[in-house]
Amino acid sequence: MDLSEQIRDLNSQLTAVFRKIAARHHLTFSQANILLAIPIDGILMSQLAGKIGIEVSTATRNLVKLESLGLVNRSKIHRDKRKVTITVTSAGEGLIDKLESDLDDLTFSLQRLMSDEDREKIFPVLESLNWNLTLLRADN
Repeated sequence: MDLSEQIRDLNSQLTAVFRKIAARHHLTFSQANILLAIPIDGILMSQLAGKIGIEVSTATRNLVKLESLGLVNRSKIHRDKRKVTITVTSAGEGLIDKLESDLDDLTFSLQRLMSDEDREKIFPVLESLNWNLTLLRADN
């Protein structure tokens, strides 16, 4: 199996596991992904969409649902009504804590299944892969 296939398979496996985690908290994959991507001090809608690689319209649909669940607030910027800032509510922060705890449990379980040697190697490899993907995204 070549690197391309490994990356596709890894993406599929991680997406499937993350979907299950999101569903446990009555969220879709997209809603959980968006919620986890919002910084504590908030973010502009367009920046959030760019951060996770989705269209603003897709982000908007998901954020409307998250807002109806009381997990986020959307507010227009007074000096430019076209811009919308997204912030997480206290209920949203509580749910983020639960999602992150579930993801930490997953990470712990994965590490237990790995050899000591693989555990030592994986972080720098993932860090390098992530950095290089960031560079590629910036070029496109």
